[in-house]
Amino acid sequence: MSLLRHFTEIMGIGLNGKVRHVLNAIPIDFGGGCSRKKALLFAGIIHELQFKVTVDIGVYRGRSFFPQALAHRYSSDGIVYGVDPYDPTAAQQNDTPELANAMQVFVAATNFDSLFESVQQRIHQMGLEKHATLLRMTSSEAAKHFRDRNIECDLVHIDGNHDTEAVLSDVSSYIPLLSASGILVLDDVSWKSVRPALELAQRDMKLLVETHDDWNDFAVLCHKGPTQRPAVAKLIRRWCT
Repeated sequence: MSLLRHFTEIMGIGLNGKVRHVLNAIPIDFGGGCSRKKALLFAGIIHELQFKVTVDIGVYRGRSFFPQALAHRYSSDGIVYGVDPYDPTAAQQNDTPELANAMQVFVAATNFDSLFESVQQRIHQMGLEKHATLLRMTSSEAAKHFRDRNIECDLVHIDGNHDTEAVLSDVSSYIPLLSASGILVLDDVSWKSVRPALELAQRDMKLLVETHDDWNDFAVLCHKGPTQRPAVAKLIRRWCT
């Protein structure tokens, strides 16, 4: 069964169409992007587990952010927090030399204020104010924001700065914020700068799936122990293979 058919059977054609529509409106470019497969995975997890609070670190244009918001609106009545400082200094990455020149050009050419405003505008245009909130701050600042407010997260997608120190910090900060049945998704785990963060995450969490293809490069983890239903692992593995 194709991913699209499987998603349609579980979620219904309405939400399926809305996710595809928003992805068609948001391009993938050097700055980042979420594949359809990954977007459907997020929406499906939120629907199947009725997750109420999800976190998207590294929003950029919103290809992983808006599918979560739509799943919250039309299924779980929850909320996704998008965490992104939209700041050139925070966007600069140094641990992947082969991308250094391209990264410098990208950062210099990008209007981060305009990007932030475009995502805010799309939230309003789509009527998602109740289900999508942007936190224009670093991921470490956002982690403190959640801790101070006792906000527990059901799903955290880490796709911010890919330098080793930054990703290690995100893993260390957000695993303690996950609920007992929470899911961690770590992006670009094939990168040398990100592998140490995956290894760190696996000390406390169980690796459900790691997938690499032309459009998808991420790992999905859950807490060890009986708190995670076997059906969840089966669902995630099915969608990622």
